[in-house]
Amino acid sequence: MRRAIWAVWFLVASLPTVAQDQIYKCIDGADHVTYQSLPCPLGSVHVPMGSAAVSDMDSTAVQQAGRVARIQELQRQQTALERQLEQSRQRLQSANSSTSSYQERLDARNADVRARASGVVPTGSTVTQAINMMGRPDNRRAYSIGGQNCEELTWRNREGWISGSARACDGKITYFSNRGN
Repeated sequence: MRRAIWAVWFLVASLPTVAQDQIYKCIDGADHVTYQSLPCPLGSVHVPMGSAAVSDMDSTAVQQAGRVARIQELQRQQTALERQLEQSRQRLQSANSSTSSYQERLDARNADVRARASGVVPTGSTVTQAINMMGRPDNRRAYSIGGQNCEELTWRNREGWISGSARACDGKITYFSNRGN
């Protein structure tokens, strides 16, 4: 009888109590099984301990569940990386567009300075740009050719000789001649 009491007491003492921590059985994407007191990390499958579900699941179902969880985690990571890549591309494109517009303005300004220094007005410049480069023209004559509004601009030097002339149609210089200063 004493042995029976000791056996019952030993069985009761060995049973888990309500206050004990839960044990988690986790299977990761590489089918490694770990037992831990913390919940399973993302990408691994939690298998409840001591439940009928564990005994009913065969190893292929557990492996499949682990693979599905790993695939879902990889898809989340891929989506996050694609989002970061798109944001980086947008920042780079924004930086390039502001740099290129700055570079375009700088190139246009440098072309104006070179033209002013050489006394030449590039074709495609506006009439206002030509006046800024060469100064106020001595003569301006407006006329119309083939439905285009054109004007002729003439600059003279101190002796009265023509130093430059330009033809502009629809506000753009189409011809310029520099006869020397």
